[in-house]
Amino acid sequence: MAFNFNSAITKEVSFLKMNAHKYTRDDEFANDLVQETILRALKYKTRFKPNTNLRAWLVIIMRSIYINYYRREVKRRMNFSEDTDVNYFFESVSPAINNDGDSNMAVAYINKSVNKLEEKYRLPIQLRTSGYSYQEIADELDIPLGTVKSQIHYSRKQLKALLTEFTSEN
Repeated sequence: MAFNFNSAITKEVSFLKMNAHKYTRDDEFANDLVQETILRALKYKTRFKPNTNLRAWLVIIMRSIYINYYRREVKRRMNFSEDTDVNYFFESVSPAINNDGDSNMAVAYINKSVNKLEEKYRLPIQLRTSGYSYQEIADELDIPLGTVKSQIHYSRKQLKALLTEFTSEN
């Protein structure tokens, strides 16, 4: 009797749904996870070895999909919060403010604070706020990626301290 891959997967759907609920605790996301698992299994069915455990293979696929999703979400949240401190001060001046004097003064103070940083800390933060990626900054300044990240982190801490003084004064 020949092995019918599609019907074998169909028999595992209820097990996959139960397993997906353990990961997600959300019906809609669990159904999406099952669907993505089945699609990936069908796409790579040539990699499945007959006479092995199909259920285990499907669970491994599901777990990989879920882990990749989770990592993307964590990274997305980290990128947002990582840039928020400095960008908050750069974007804190609302366009609804009519008094340009206040906003000009704030921008001038921010630029003055950035210029107070040592050059090795000032250049990476200026490039980063200009839209450069960490890797592009590392390539541009010819320094390791880890050094760029630590210099930007240190710059943000210094700017936050300097700008916190400014916001408490005004």
